[in-house]
Amino acid sequence: MGFTNPRVYNEVNELSRRIHELDPNHPTTTTISAIDEEMVALVRERAPDLDFISLQAYGALALMPKAISYLRSGPFMITEWGPLGHWEVGKTRWGAPIEQDSTEKARHYLNGYRTLIEPFLGPGLGSYAFLWGQKQERTHTWFSLFTETGESTSAVDVLQFAWTGRAPANQAPTLESLRLARRPATDSVRLGAGRSYKAKVVVADPDGDPVTYRWRVKPESTETVVGGDLEAGIGDLEGVFAGDTDKAEITMTAPDTPGEYRLFVMVFDGHGHAAHANIPFLVHGKRR
Repeated sequence: MGFTNPRVYNEVNELSRRIHELDPNHPTTTTISAIDEEMVALVRERAPDLDFISLQAYGALALMPKAISYLRSGPFMITEWGPLGHWEVGKTRWGAPIEQDSTEKARHYLNGYRTLIEPFLGPGLGSYAFLWGQKQERTHTWFSLFTETGESTSAVDVLQFAWTGRAPANQAPTLESLRLARRPATDSVRLGAGRSYKAKVVVADPDGDPVTYRWRVKPESTETVVGGDLEAGIGDLEGVFAGDTDKAEITMTAPDTPGEYRLFVMVFDGHGHAAHANIPFLVHGKRR
């Protein structure tokens, strides 16, 4: 990614050749961060010693039905795929990316595997869902199949179903909606500094388990790194909630300082599973 001299792939080929000399049974590959015909042709021309090409694709996975015409000329693997990336989703009026909630992501994983990966297995050697863990990338939930405390989300459930044909015995809660000041994230929510607002999440549990809630407010990420580079975690703001927050509807006081923030809710079923959603919001004005 970001190379300017195509001869870099001549060097990749030389590295592959040397690895094969040391261990003929050691497969080699290199990763392309796009599904692009010219890039695939370039790598195959300059690095023929590679055993297969690796692809990273999020929203671009939708290109597979057309791309298979040139990908099938050699083996490949989708070594990174998952929800829509923060560079691919809709944004608020001030440019904050609008993240899919955990239920929307689960649908995206299942549809992506069934329609854009499974039909092309053959020349396609397989795939790796991302991220089988937890990390901070713009938010702490964006690419994470698990929460910070280890609970699995609906995406894990659907991946198990896609791979085995069997759903888990107990499944994660599902989200129907999240509203802040009665508005969804797509409404570009603006709040007055220091004023109080209601937030409400509507959730269901497929197993009828009682659920608990955790609400948090964080400053919006200002990171600009690309390629999944390390990002520092973002701390929670204190003193923004009134009363008991283990509820589906809570009262939140907008921060005194104007700027960009994000409201998060996590819903737990008590059986090691969770659902999550967030809304970016903009605080304006001064506290009255």
